[in-house]
Amino acid sequence: MLDAAFALFIGTRAEDYTMRNLANALDMRVGNLTYHYKTKSELLDSLVRDQLANYADDILMCLQMNEAKPQTALERVVTLLVQDLRRPEIAFFPQLWARSLHDGAAAELMDKIHELERQVIAGLIGASRPDWPPEDCESLALHVTAAIEGLTLFIGRNKKSHGIYAAPEQEIARVLRVVLGTKSRPSQREI
Repeated sequence: MLDAAFALFIGTRAEDYTMRNLANALDMRVGNLTYHYKTKSELLDSLVRDQLANYADDILMCLQMNEAKPQTALERVVTLLVQDLRRPEIAFFPQLWARSLHDGAAAELMDKIHELERQVIAGLIGASRPDWPPEDCESLALHVTAAIEGLTLFIGRNKKSHGIYAAPEQEIARVLRVVLGTKSRPSQREI
């Protein structure tokens, strides 16, 4: 069911993503589908949880690799998130974002996704720079996640961005190395 719901979600317009269309795709009655998922919001929540579980596994692998340096783990996580934008399945998140503009349940899910992403990145920044106050780590994490989200418009849609298309994850990691390699707190100009 989740596979069919995922395919319908990324392959249709928002107004065509209905329980009835999903039931038709699964060759079942709507009542049978609503036995498992009472509402479209409940189904969407399951889809997001399924997608986040995949990310959690990948992020845990980045954190558990032999090199225990937090800065290396941060670079791996950022690289994973940016490189993942190249997968066709990533269309799920821009679709969810677009739907969140008009759907309260989708908006709540997007907020949770962004919060989790920022928490992971802020935690790795804090582990890299224990001398920084948490609010500076959270601020830098916000900037990093905003940069990654902005790349979705280009990489996630396979567009070129006037010559800046090549290896954006390396550029984000390079800037992080510069900022995190300093001995003092970052200035607004560095962020």
